[in-house]
Amino acid sequence: MSYFERLAAQDTKQLIRIAAALSFMLTDTVGLSYNLALMLFGLVAVELSTTGCEQFFLSMDMISGIFDLLSIASPMPGVVSRIVALIVLFLKVPIYLSGVVHLRERGGDLTWSSRGFAPAGWMPAGMPGGGGGGQTLGTGPVPSAAPAPPGSFPSGGYRLGGDEANQPRGQTTRDGYEAIA
Repeated sequence: MSYFERLAAQDTKQLIRIAAALSFMLTDTVGLSYNLALMLFGLVAVELSTTGCEQFFLSMDMISGIFDLLSIASPMPGVVSRIVALIVLFLKVPIYLSGVVHLRERGGDLTWSSRGFAPAGWMPAGMPGGGGGGQTLGTGPVPSAAPAPPGSFPSGGYRLGGDEANQPRGQTTRDGYEAIA
């Protein structure tokens, strides 16, 4: 078992909880205060039944690592803040690896293509490279709906222009609307 496989075998929720607790210590640091909000979002994203939020969290987890590197390289007040920021940065790698394994177990995946990074959950159904949670266009049965009579709503049966049942019906336009006056 390689080092990366051992990192990927960790519990995603526990790693995010540890990173959130450490990120709480960084909330007063100017360049690193976003880590707490990101980790709290990650806790919620892992708990949700859909995979789109978890895909977004995992991509933001890795992108924010670049910002962490830049913030750690800049002058920082205190050695403790720098050490905690390094620990949070190093925790982002096992969070990402175990998150991808967790995502695959749930049926989602992160895809890297020639068009760049495109998580499948970000695209609506029927879009190239996407699928979202919906049905792809052109597949499955076509719903059949009986056409509504002119001048009524398809679902409720109410006439446009009033709901008096005893009044005679007036002239309707070609769009199905009835004149009120």
